[in-house]
Amino acid sequence: MTGASAGIGRAFATALAAAGYAVTAVARREDRLADLMAELGPGHDHLAADLATPEGLRATAERLSEPHTLLVNNAGIAVHGGFAETPLEDSLAVLDLNCRAVVTLAHAFLAQAGPGSALVNMSSTLGFTPKPGLGVYSATN
Repeated sequence: MTGASAGIGRAFATALAAAGYAVTAVARREDRLADLMAELGPGHDHLAADLATPEGLRATAERLSEPHTLLVNNAGIAVHGGFAETPLEDSLAVLDLNCRAVVTLAHAFLAQAGPGSALVNMSSTLGFTPKPGLGVYSATN
């Protein structure tokens, strides 16, 4: 479960744990992951990794080489503002997390997935109804 430390990702992680799944939660912030692990109880794991970085993405993809039956790609970011006024590096970070990470992790997961496994890629409705000031985010969903 990526993006597991807050919002929809945290809700998914707690619901999956309640349904009997052993959750491996991935997010950037170790402190939030520790809080989630305390809430979920024993039998769950976490990985602090920034999926917008090559190191974080590599560590998470390596973890997916181990057997898993479900991957929920939920991590994502947005940069608000006009495209030309937004620093290019900020827009590229959105592209890396919202696209590169999803493709990389889906590939790693599906390489080991067996019958009955499932891949869920979360996205935003802004992918269908773009909003001014969120052009890159809308395009990457």
